[in-house]
Amino acid sequence: MPYTDLLRVTVLLTGAEATALAAITAVAVNRDSDTRTLTVAAAWWLIALIVGFYLGRPSRAADSLRDTLTQARTATSLPPESPARIAAARLWPVAVTAIAAGVLGAFFPGVSAIAAGYALLVSLAWHSREPAVLAIEQRDGVKFYVVPNSALRPMIRPLPIVPAILALAMLLPANAAAAERTVTVKGSATQKVPNDAAKLGFSVSKERKSRGAALHEVAVKLRAVIAAVQATPGIGAGDVTTGQISVRKISRNKHILFRASEGVGVVLHEPSKAGELVNAAVAAGATGTRGPDFFASNPEAAYNNTLLAAFDQAKAKAATLATRAGAVLGPAITIEEATEAVPVEGRASPKGAADTAPAPPTQPGASTVTASVRVVFALE
Repeated sequence: MPYTDLLRVTVLLTGAEATALAAITAVAVNRDSDTRTLTVAAAWWLIALIVGFYLGRPSRAADSLRDTLTQARTATSLPPESPARIAAARLWPVAVTAIAAGVLGAFFPGVSAIAAGYALLVSLAWHSREPAVLAIEQRDGVKFYVVPNSALRPMIRPLPIVPAILALAMLLPANAAAAERTVTVKGSATQKVPNDAAKLGFSVSKERKSRGAALHEVAVKLRAVIAAVQATPGIGAGDVTTGQISVRKISRNKHILFRASEGVGVVLHEPSKAGELVNAAVAAGATGTRGPDFFASNPEAAYNNTLLAAFDQAKAKAATLATRAGAVLGPAITIEEATEAVPVEGRASPKGAADTAPAPPTQPGASTVTASVRVVFALE
């Protein structure tokens, strides 16, 4: 088997080994969410890349091959073994170590990470050896071949490096696990938030002999309702919105009439005056009411405050567990919202409101806001 072919196969095989082991590392790290091992692996691969290119520069390739080529013997015939058999006999340790590192890497990603970097380093360090041998062969008019030999003989010198690398790889996940002592806790909080606003609706409905007359009557009454509503404290310019206008034909006592309807929606920022608002709207001509529906006007702030309370509870739990475990509670590593709570609006509806009746009693009450978190803390 030509020596240049063996060098080419070695570079391709170690390059493929580095790619496969890197893929195994990526899958295992993603499965375990092990960012520390991923960071160490990326740093090691970058170092292997730099060192590999440095060791594989063409000027150094010829020097590294000088001792090997000077020991070559002159032969008048080629070995009877096939090139494939010679390559397999020489390179089987590469395949065995790749398989072993891949299997271990599925459980300990540090093993495949270190092995991938070592394979990358070897592939890059040897990539310029084939051109160097070809140049010597063309210069001297000779051809170098590989004879059958034990695969372990050329590995006698580098063997001490392999156990060191494997030992480092086995220690990596253990050290990472020791450094990543964590405690996972859940916290939840429920708070009562005073309702500081209310939604109400008022409608006007009139029946007349013609569409125009019905619409005109509704318009007059609705303007009066809007004026009464806007005169109530706690209602701003943008807190009143008109609704859909409808006109439909009806039959009453064999007479054809037209019923027109229109409504308004109101946001009241002084919910304690909801009863007074209902009275004022009815007195002004409203024929129908809806609400009040009490709510907190700033639900985001209410939820955020509850979320902070849930985190404080989780941190208190983690501190208690850390003390019992003989450790010191470190910073939060990850924080997840377990659920998103929606404030539950308080409700009260006035009953039996009339023109001369006193304002219906209303109680704004409070909304219930719930939040929960799942937090992973480091232990030091």
